[in-house]
Amino acid sequence: EEAISNYNKALAIDPNYATAQNNLKEAERLLALKTTPPPLNLDDRKYLPSINDEPLLPSLRSTLRIIATVSEGTNIGAGWVMKREGNIVWIVTCRHVVSDRRTKQPSQKIEIELYSELSDNDRRRYSATIEKITSPAENLDIAVLKVSGIPSDVQPLTLKLGRLPRNIPIKVIGHPFNVPQPWTVVSGEVINYNNQNPEMSIDATVSAGNSGGPVINDKGEIIGMMVSIYNRGDVAVDPNVATPAISDNTAATGGVGLAYRTEVILQQLKAWGYEL
Repeated sequence: EEAISNYNKALAIDPNYATAQNNLKEAERLLALKTTPPPLNLDDRKYLPSINDEPLLPSLRSTLRIIATVSEGTNIGAGWVMKREGNIVWIVTCRHVVSDRRTKQPSQKIEIELYSELSDNDRRRYSATIEKITSPAENLDIAVLKVSGIPSDVQPLTLKLGRLPRNIPIKVIGHPFNVPQPWTVVSGEVINYNNQNPEMSIDATVSAGNSGGPVINDKGEIIGMMVSIYNRGDVAVDPNVATPAISDNTAATGGVGLAYRTEVILQQLKAWGYEL
């Protein structure tokens, strides 16, 4: 209760304080679970809309919500399934989603959630481990997580390779901190593409929580992965940069996002020995 009170005080000062927003959600969830534990062995597939009602259902199920415990509390971001063997899946996300922003060390406690229409308190969490992660000294911001026990309907998403023309319509799936519910989908378009640049510019309203989320085309194929917001850097702000006000430190919303091209992601995955 005291933590919830303090997070609300922080948000009264700055509603865009992403760290306080994430910590508040987690504290409220933990408080609710003290009085009402989630049902055991609940099959979330019974709480899915039909494909007719939700055409994006396969993409939503294969886009995970990632909750990583760090020194400041909770990081929340997205990731997507790139490989499956039996009941084990491998998830691609951004390094900064699963790392402490100050120490740059990987989180020792990472959990994931799957899309369903269950409430946040009833949604099951699965423990995840980091299998591969780029060094903080590298510019490339990628990590691979491994999770077991995943339902069979959660399948790998398909990578779309090759050049993309400007102004093609896209959708971004993620869990923005400033939206009450996770699995938010926003529409936009590719506004700049250069095959010599690892990132491409996406015109879509994105914010903290979209990092690691897939950028998909109208066929549900991945054309990129959200990594940062133009002119704001990573959602996990660099603590070595002077920030005189809370709002400067935590503003993480913008109309232009930067996404890794699929070729860049695939090249790193192959370097790590993954065959898709």
